[in-house]
Amino acid sequence: MTYELEWLKGKIEKLNKKAEKLGCEPITLEVIDEKFEPKNDEGTEFEKFLVVEIKGQKPMINGWTFVATLEHSHEHGNIVRTVPGESVPEEYRTAEPRCDHCQTRRYRKDTFLVRNEQGEIKQVGRNCLKDFLGHSDPHHIAEYAEMLIELEEWANDYTPHTGVRDDRYIDLKTYLTYVAECIRRFGWVSRVRAYEYEEESTANRALREMFPFNPRYREVFPGEEAKQLAEAALVWAREEMEPNNDYLHNLKVLVSSGVIEWRDTGLAASIIIAYQKAKEKKKQREKSEHIGEVGERIEVDVVVEKVHVFENDWGTTKLHRFKDDKGNVIVWFASNELLEEGKNYKIRGTVREHSEYRGVKQTVLTRCEVIA
Repeated sequence: MTYELEWLKGKIEKLNKKAEKLGCEPITLEVIDEKFEPKNDEGTEFEKFLVVEIKGQKPMINGWTFVATLEHSHEHGNIVRTVPGESVPEEYRTAEPRCDHCQTRRYRKDTFLVRNEQGEIKQVGRNCLKDFLGHSDPHHIAEYAEMLIELEEWANDYTPHTGVRDDRYIDLKTYLTYVAECIRRFGWVSRVRAYEYEEESTANRALREMFPFNPRYREVFPGEEAKQLAEAALVWAREEMEPNNDYLHNLKVLVSSGVIEWRDTGLAASIIIAYQKAKEKKKQREKSEHIGEVGERIEVDVVVEKVHVFENDWGTTKLHRFKDDKGNVIVWFASNELLEEGKNYKIRGTVREHSEYRGVKQTVLTRCEVIA
């Protein structure tokens, strides 16, 4: 939104101060477009969104570029925080806290991955950064890289960030019961939403309620429903979740222990939401079935779940996603008709194919017409 622009400029200004010390080119921000989105169902009020382009140089010292931070404070793997635009080989998800510079393996909370121009990656301990990179203050580089990571996490909003920096540890299951109760009572408030509407994020609220300044003013007392939700989310994350990306891998690592660091409470809070989304997707996969036979002309009562409009070489196409009263997913690619989301229709069409999308069975129709 437009009023977030000043926050973003302030964030980039801090990054540029570090970029100047490192000899990096300053990061630039340019507004390249603006869009208006309806704020109410009637379409009488709109919000303006700005599309911005951010350009900058990744932190590089003497031919070495920062790639990621590995957090080793967990028994069954590392939490991987990757610099925007970089990727980390999967082997580092479980790499030991070694240092390729001093050739020692010892207890380290964090190590850093750096890559040279030939693509060679080295894992370096914090205390060896100065000797390895040959820079007077390499910790500025590490901090700069971590701020870039935080900026991308904010943009993607894949997990809330509490902003808390503390060496204390807290019980994960207890914390998640507070998160679950906060979600049940107040709904999920992500970091971006908290900033936009000057609210308190769910992660922060759960921490505040778990560790109140004055217990007499505590509002949240986790009930049985919250405790069951937290337990189910932990079982899912530990036993059922397939970590096919860095985010899910980080969750898997986080739940391997019964305690977490304060700096990981934002990531931990998102476990409840990730579990609920996975549960809903599983329900859809189990519920949706193919209908009709390929080539058959069928009539069906549906509700429009989503309409995607996109341009191609042949003009404008509207992808309609429906559900019937049994929960079966139906898809129609229309060139002319544009139906209203959330509205019920009776349609007639020909079954073109039976397919799956992200594990959900769907029936694709063609030559559709609205008959009621």
